[in-house]
Amino acid sequence: MNNYSSVSNANQGSFNNPRQKTWTIMQLGLYGWSIALSTTSFDEAQGTANNLLRSGVKLDNIMMNELVPMDSIITPSL
Repeated sequence: MNNYSSVSNANQGSFNNPRQKTWTIMQLGLYGWSIALSTTSFDEAQGTANNLLRSGVKLDNIMMNELVPMDSIITPSL
């Protein structure tokens, strides 16, 4: 099981520490999308999505997202 996956580069700009990817499971409900799970484990996120499907939640009402940290600060150019 892979619980930690650092995203690291020699030239990372302003962020010099390794960061880990985060996985979220979002579920569409009566009042819009909500986060059902946020984790650094892909296996845990996949398992949660599978459990939601098995419980009868439609595929159109589930999103699995990978959140990856930005490598630089975005500033507007004038």
